[in-house]
Amino acid sequence: MPPRSRRSSSPHPAPPNVDLDEIAPWRFLIFNPRVTIVLSKSGAITGRLFELADWRREGLLARLRSKGFTVRTLDDRLLALPELPPPAPIGEPAEMQARRADRYSVFDPPIGAWRAIPARQSGDQTVVSLRAGWVVRRRHGRGSPSYHQAVRSEAGIELRPLSATEALLAGYAQAAQNPQATIIRATADERGYLLPAVEAPEPHRELLQRLGELTTGGWLIAPRGWPLARAVYERLGLRVEEPETPPL
Repeated sequence: MPPRSRRSSSPHPAPPNVDLDEIAPWRFLIFNPRVTIVLSKSGAITGRLFELADWRREGLLARLRSKGFTVRTLDDRLLALPELPPPAPIGEPAEMQARRADRYSVFDPPIGAWRAIPARQSGDQTVVSLRAGWVVRRRHGRGSPSYHQAVRSEAGIELRPLSATEALLAGYAQAAQNPQATIIRATADERGYLLPAVEAPEPHRELLQRLGELTTGGWLIAPRGWPLARAVYERLGLRVEEPETPPL
């Protein structure tokens, strides 16, 4: 592998063993200056930023790798996204004791978002009705939320902790069992494709941020980033219907 030069600390630290990193469609950050020997005739270099001429993409990537350079592309980031877990079956409703200040929501597969579950008073206790298998978000007062999966217990229902990413992946795994609940319809205009925003796990959201811009109408994706943006949704089990008329 080509030797790597010694560099000082940077706001963009080099990923391990990566010489060139695609940070947006056809836009790369140079971590090993020696790659510029190969890049110079394939696009524009401004400081550490390289803008690739799209018609030379695959050939350039092949030349870089043949010379021993390591390139991380957005396609690599897509392949690194976590898979959906096996879907947990949904059980019958059961009550769980709750603190009065707690607010509960469950991930609702048909809408791809959180739906509030109100607590109620049962005698001198506050209880909430949940189903085993549900993905639950709990917030105490105005604090940060915690995420869980409801499981059966001797007392009825208890909550098993999950990370935010694990919770959303579990929710989408359940949604994928209902094909009609996983259809996303994109629209198009002169700016590109508009993809309705869903509650996405952090790794998926981070990649979407590299591919487009989140607007009030959803993710605005330029045509160059569209195939990958659609694939990000597909990794969540969501089927994207393309607009009949593509962007101008």
